[in-house]
Formats: sequence, C-alpha cells, structure tokens
Amino acid sequence: MSVDVSSVVRKLRAAGAEALPTRERRTAIQMALMEVPAANPDDEKAIREIDERLTRIISRFKDFTGLRDADVARIIRKSRPAVQAYVGGRIPEKISRQAADEIERVLMSRKEELDHLLADVRVAKRKASE
Repeated sequence: MSVDVSSVVRKLRAAGAEALPTRERRTAIQMALMEVPAANPDDEKAIREIDERLTRIISRFKDFTGLRDADVARIIRKSRPAVQAYVGGRIPEKISRQAADEIERVLMSRKEELDHLLADVRVAKRKASE
C-alpha cells in the first residue's frame, strides 16, 4: 500500500470521524484519501485498514484516558506487550466481556468527572460575563 495511513488516521481522528456511522465514515476516509497525493480513494485495502485503525477500542481508550500501557493491561487483563501490539495494530483486538465491562466502568467514571468539570466551567463562564 503506497498510502501513509497513519497520517490519514490522525487527520480523521482530529475530525472525529471514528464516531461517524459506517457509511459516513467510509465517505470521510475516501475524502481524506483524495487529499493524499497519488492515493486512490477507491482502494478497498487502504479504506479497510484506515477504518480498522479508526475503530480500535484499546488505542482510543488509552488516548482518551491518558493511561500508561501497564495500567491499560491491568484493566483489560492482558500483558503490557499485548496492549502495545493492539495499539500498534500488530495483532487484532480481542476484548473479552469482562475487559469491556472494565473499560466501560473506567469511561463512565471519567464521564462523570467530565460532566462536573463542564458544570464548573459553565459557572465560571457566567461569572466572567457579569
């Protein structure tokens, strides 16, 4: 594959494309490929690889939480090298039900923290506009 998929994935992640429905995500991938010189926006292999990288749960979880590989490994009950291989795309993600439950628990606790922080920011914003 002649396309640097890493740069395309970074660009799409910055745009929030991983949250799009499948068809819209595919269109976004094709549009991003159109901006890469000598890339074929209809290259199924490139589209599939970019889509797989965009929708990886463990790498997104690690990026969002800022946890170290060892911490993620403890949460999903895998080895640190396995986490590194998942994040690097060297092996396909295999997430057990128990690991998914733990990831969800951590994310929900972060969501609550984020909700409280947003509420505090809104209060500060109101005070600043007075």
